[in-house]
Amino acid sequence: SRRQRQMCISDSYHSRETDGTYEYNLVLTEGPNTVVIKAVDNEGYTAEKTLTVTYNPVAEEARVRVIVSGEVLGLGTMIDETITAKSDQTVAQIVEDRLAAHGYSTIHDGVADADSYFLRHVMKTGITDGWSISAEERSLLEMLGYDIAEGPKNPNSLGERDFTAGSGWMVTLNHYYIAQTMGTRPIRDGDEIHLIYTLSVGTVSYTHLTLPTTSRV
Repeated sequence: SRRQRQMCISDSYHSRETDGTYEYNLVLTEGPNTVVIKAVDNEGYTAEKTLTVTYNPVAEEARVRVIVSGEVLGLGTMIDETITAKSDQTVAQIVEDRLAAHGYSTIHDGVADADSYFLRHVMKTGITDGWSISAEERSLLEMLGYDIAEGPKNPNSLGERDFTAGSGWMVTLNHYYIAQTMGTRPIRDGDEIHLIYTLSVGTVSYTHLTLPTTSRV
């Protein structure tokens, strides 16, 4: 009688196609994958082979606009550029990378690809030179009950509690405030990341944005 065969791939049996071939869609994980191929005929004869398939996915590229601004202190736009980056990066990784590219360093908690990331200070020699707070902003701060320090704690640092108890960095993605940490939000092609220094824990009076007061980056 004609010998019938079955093919077993990674513990899953598959029948032969009409043309005598076998086809199987194997889902790979990143890195080495062990694949065991076993052929069995109707008389019980078997043949087995083990292969290692290494999957190294190539991340797609994304065009991202990055803006860093200190307008609330009269410092204007510190960075405004559109870059091409790998789409497997987080918002925090892009922010850290672009700040470093422009000569800034940061003080932050955690790592830039996890929910532990928290940006505390952006640092550069003379980063606060020429700072000023407008009369409109002062009125808003007084209304919100903030005391204003007439000068930075460190002229080379811009970060939390530097000018008021509500000072710090906020971030929006495509004009929406990110309520979760930047370290868990992946980038996508066409994104606009805006890192904004605020004196009032999220209320940004100098743009069209009014941000929540419950979360920080």
